[in-house]
Amino acid sequence: MIDFDLRNIDELKKRFDPDLVRAAEQAAINKTLAKTRTHVSGKVRAFYNVAAGAVSRRVKLRKAIQGSRYGALIYTGGRIGLINFGARSKLITIARASKRKGSKRPRWGNKRQAVTVQVRKGGGRRPVAARISATGAKHSAGFIVTGANGNRHVFYRRGSSRMDIAAAHTWSIPEMVINAAGRAGSLQDYYEFMNDTLDLEFGQAMEHLLGLESNDPPDTGPVEPG
Repeated sequence: MIDFDLRNIDELKKRFDPDLVRAAEQAAINKTLAKTRTHVSGKVRAFYNVAAGAVSRRVKLRKAIQGSRYGALIYTGGRIGLINFGARSKLITIARASKRKGSKRPRWGNKRQAVTVQVRKGGGRRPVAARISATGAKHSAGFIVTGANGNRHVFYRRGSSRMDIAAAHTWSIPEMVINAAGRAGSLQDYYEFMNDTLDLEFGQAMEHLLGLESNDPPDTGPVEPG
């Protein structure tokens, strides 16, 4: 059995057709990128309550082409809308304090519709609460509505006008990719997965291409490290 090690690729090109070795390397790179994309998506979705489609729409797979040893996964995009985190409307009760001491007025007040989301897995659902912006303006609590472009979003009002609204956002997909890797943002898990997968895919590609060339296994002897 021949050990098809990428670290010995120069030696492999001497023993086999260099074009075949390059084709195996290219196929291995592209299959590794595709599997890594799935691996990263799984890590993100294990950490965040986000759909696979929201992740896949924001990653570009740049394949290695003939004559190139370069490929890449590129995660792009800004912060994504809270609608992607299982947003739903819920009837909640607003707390209010009694006006005077000894009052029999109930502590809990009126009910109203609110939006709850679950951003992180296992973190529980939380309401999209009212907040104060950096300018001191009070923003209303979130509500779900269909925007002018036909997409549903969690919106909030930025002022007194009913039309002065903005979509609520949270983490971007690139930020989630880094956070889901763990170890204080280290990407070591992804690198280890890619390296292990690349070695496996290269060996399988070499065996496949050599099998297409001949029905008999090549008598080449062991490949010594370069």
